[in-house]
Amino acid sequence: ALEYLRESGDEQFLFLRTILELATRQQSSPSKLTPHEEELLFHCITGCRQVALWQYKSKFCSLLLQTLRDFMMVLGFEPATAGHCHQLVVGSRTIQMACFSTSVSLWKRGWNAHNDSLQ
Repeated sequence: ALEYLRESGDEQFLFLRTILELATRQQSSPSKLTPHEEELLFHCITGCRQVALWQYKSKFCSLLLQTLRDFMMVLGFEPATAGHCHQLVVGSRTIQMACFSTSVSLWKRGWNAHNDSLQ
């Protein structure tokens, strides 16, 4: 089902909505992610990256892509910035690296080779 969703272009933004749902749920009721939720989060992050990169300019406005890039970077850095009173959304280093990889991929895709500046 996840593979089909990636190939179809994720018209309803289900990958991104699932990431946001898991992140906001973790903030409202602090508890560790279950292994199933962590696996789902990983696949949603990588699926979101794949869809965004495949349809980079044709479907998404640059503001959405920049916001997604920044959100993934913040989500990846969360273990380093969350205090002792906050429960971490990002449960493992694998999830953290998926967030960073997504952010960097979007940043590199947004680089404008013509004038060597970020868009």
